[in-house]
Amino acid sequence: MNHTIIIRTLSGLESVLEQELSQFGIKNVIKGNRMVSFEGNQKNIYELNLHLRSAISILKPIYSFKVTNEKELYQKIYEFDWKKILNENMSFSIDSIVFSDYFNHSHYVSLKIKDAIVDQFRNHFGKRPNIQKDNPDVKLDVYLKDDECRLSLNSSGQALYKRGYRKKIGKAPLNEVLAASMILLSEWNQNSPFLDFMCGSGTLPI
Repeated sequence: MNHTIIIRTLSGLESVLEQELSQFGIKNVIKGNRMVSFEGNQKNIYELNLHLRSAISILKPIYSFKVTNEKELYQKIYEFDWKKILNENMSFSIDSIVFSDYFNHSHYVSLKIKDAIVDQFRNHFGKRPNIQKDNPDVKLDVYLKDDECRLSLNSSGQALYKRGYRKKIGKAPLNEVLAASMILLSEWNQNSPFLDFMCGSGTLPI
C-alpha cells in the first residue's frame, strides 16, 4: 500500500535529490523547502535509506492537524492512538521544526508533545514509555508551520550522513550530503580520475 513519504535534504539541493530519486524509478516528486515528497511504499523506505546520498532523513507522516495554542497542541496529541506506534516499555525521542507565530520555541513544542504522549500511557496503563535521545525505539519528527502541524516517523534514525565511518570530526567538516550532491552535480562518470583539490578530511572521495 502506498503512502506519502517525505525526504529531507539541505536547502538548495531539492532538485539534486529529485534527480537521484529518479534513478530508483520514483516519479511525480513534489519539491518543497529542504524536502521532497512522493507516494511510495515500505520497500522504497528501506531501499532509499540504504542508497540515497543527497538525503538527510526519510519520514513517514502519521498524523496532521491544525493548532494555534499549546492547549490545542496537547489535546490533539493526546487524542491520537499512540498504542499503534508505541508501548509503555519502549523509548522515543522528538525533534521539532517550528515556523509559526503561534509557537516560538521548538523545544517547548517537543515538551508539550512529550507530555501528552506520556500522560496518555500513564492514564491508560499506569506506566509510560521513556524519552531517550540516543537510539530510541521510535523517533518522531514534528514540522509545525503557521497553524499546520505534521508528525512523522523518522525511518532513518540518525541523520543519513552519519553512516559510522568517521569517529572524529574536524573543525570545519564538509557535510556528507553536500559533498555527495556536489559530485552528483558534477556529472562525474565514475570512470575518469577523481581529483579532490579541497584536502581536509577526505569527505569528497569517501
